[in-house]
Amino acid sequence: MLLINYESPDGYKRHNRLWNCGNGYGNVKLWRRKGFRWVLIDDVQAAGVGCEYGEYTE
Repeated sequence: MLLINYESPDGYKRHNRLWNCGNGYGNVKLWRRKGFRWVLIDDVQAAGVGCEYGEYTE
């Protein structure tokens, strides 16, 4: 992981201690409520993606 010092194009630094990595993976599940039950619509798997973690301030 890399510690990134990111400054947005408008000149503000909104991220403090932004960590950047290229080994992301995970699942995204899309659900729909049907009456009182939840129905799974889709389950998407992603791997080999970039990921970032940090604090955002406005």
